[in-house]
Amino acid sequence: MWRKGLESDLIYASGLPPDAPERHKILLECGNEFYNLFETHHTPDDIHQAIRAYRADLESILSNSDRIACLNNLGNTLTFRFRFTNLMGDISEAISCQQLAVELSPEGHDDLHVFLANLGHSFRLRFILNQDLHDISASISSLQKAVELSPKERHEMCSSLASLGSSLRLRFERSGDITDISAAISAQQEAVNITPQRHRDRPQWLNNLGNSLLLRFTHSGDITDISEAISAQQWAVGLTPEVNSNTSKWLSNLATSLELRFVYRGDPADISESILAARKSVASTDTEDLEYTTRLSILGIALMRRFDFTKQAEDVEEAVGFFRKVVEMTAVGILGNIDFPDRLNNLGNALSSLFESNRDSSTLSESINFLRRAVALSPQDHPKLAAYLGNLGNSISKSDKTLPENISLGIT
Repeated sequence: MWRKGLESDLIYASGLPPDAPERHKILLECGNEFYNLFETHHTPDDIHQAIRAYRADLESILSNSDRIACLNNLGNTLTFRFRFTNLMGDISEAISCQQLAVELSPEGHDDLHVFLANLGHSFRLRFILNQDLHDISASISSLQKAVELSPKERHEMCSSLASLGSSLRLRFERSGDITDISAAISAQQEAVNITPQRHRDRPQWLNNLGNSLLLRFTHSGDITDISEAISAQQWAVGLTPEVNSNTSKWLSNLATSLELRFVYRGDPADISESILAARKSVASTDTEDLEYTTRLSILGIALMRRFDFTKQAEDVEEAVGFFRKVVEMTAVGILGNIDFPDRLNNLGNALSSLFESNRDSSTLSESINFLRRAVALSPQDHPKLAAYLGNLGNSISKSDKTLPENISLGIT
C-alpha cells in the first residue's frame, strides 16, 4: 500500500507544471522514501523509482540551493544503483550530476566538501570498471579538495582521508609510483588517528591501512611495513565483534600478512598465528560466500608453509584436503574458473610434498595430473605459467622409477 501511494504521488507530481509550488516537495519526498525502501528491502524497482523522482525534480523550476541538493541526491542514488548494476551509464550519469553540483556550489558552501567526496568516490568506482587513469586521478584530486575543506572535528574528514587513501592505493597498483602508496598510507594513518576509538568505521580504516602497508612491503621489502600492517590488522580484528560480517575478512587479511612475515623472518610463532587466524576466518565464512574458497586457500597455503619448516605430515595432509575442496568447488562453477589454474597448482604442489612423506606413487601421479591441468588451462602469456611448468617438471623429476616412463609435460 505504501509503495502504491508513493507511485501515485510520483505520477501526480511529475505531471504538474515545472513552476508548481508543491512539485519539488512531493518529488523530493518520493525520491527519499523510495531510496529508504531500497536500503531496507533491496527491491530493484524502489531505486529505479527514486531515480525517476529525482530526475523529474530536476525538471522543476528550482532555487540554486535546491538544484544543487537534487543533483547530489540523483548522483548518489545512481552511484548506489551502480553497485548492483555495474552499468557504465549509471556511474557516468552520477559523475555528471555530482560535477554539476560542485560547479554550482558557491565558495564557502557548507556541504561542498561532501559533494567533492561523493564525486571522488564515483570517479574511483568508474576507474575500477574502465581502468582509465584520468578517472583515478580525478578521484584523487576531488578527495584532496574534500579533505582540505572538511571540518577537522567532523567524521567527514576521516571518511574523506580514508577514501583518498583507497584511491591513491588503486593508482599505485596501476602505475607503480611508490609516492602514491606512501601518500595512501599517510592519509589512512591520519584517518585512523582522528577517528574516535569506538567509532564503527575504525576497524575498516585500520584494515585498509594494514593492506596498504602490506602492499608497500611487497615492493620495498622493509620489514617495518609488514610488522605495522600486522599491528593494524590485529587491531581491526580486536575492535570487531565476532558476529560482524567483516570479521572473517579482517582475519583472512591478518593471516596473509603473518604468513608473509614468516617467509621473511622464519619465526614459527608467525605461521602458527597465521594458521589460527585463517582457521577462524574459514569457520566464520558461509560455504556459499564467494570468498569461502579464497579463505580456504589461504589456510592451505599457511599449512604448507609450516610443513616446509617442520615436515609434520599432518599439515600437508590437511592442506591437501583443503586444496582438493577448493578445486572441487571452483570446478563446478561456484566462483567461475578465473583462479582455477592457480588452485590446481596449489593442489598439485601439496600432493607432491605429501609424496615425500608417504612415498605413495598414486599421490605423485595425482600431483602430476593436477599440475598438467594447471599448465594446460593457462594461456601462453599467463604471468605464472613459467612457475607452473617448473612445478610440473619438479614433480615429474621425483617419479624416477616410481611412475611409468612415458609421462610427459603435456605441452604442445
